[in-house]
Amino acid sequence: MVDLYNDYSEKKGTIKNIKLEGYTDATNTSSYNKTLSDLRVKSVSDYLIKLGVSEDILIEKGLGENKSTTENNSKQLNRRVVITFIYK
Repeated sequence: MVDLYNDYSEKKGTIKNIKLEGYTDATNTSSYNKTLSDLRVKSVSDYLIKLGVSEDILIEKGLGENKSTTENNSKQLNRRVVITFIYK
């Protein structure tokens, strides 16, 4: 996260938004996983705001178990938040 923040600080003027997408594995119900992915994204968002990133540029989306990273639905690889810089 520190490297991400440093990258943000260096490119601050060229960044339009930061998209945060949260995922889970398929262990629980879809409803539970959606809530869990929302909480995962919120945790990252709160941390970035604490570091000084403006919440106005953050786009948060919890996607539950959708868009699995692996065909065998690896639990560890699917429990993640993907952070994408969107430039002006």
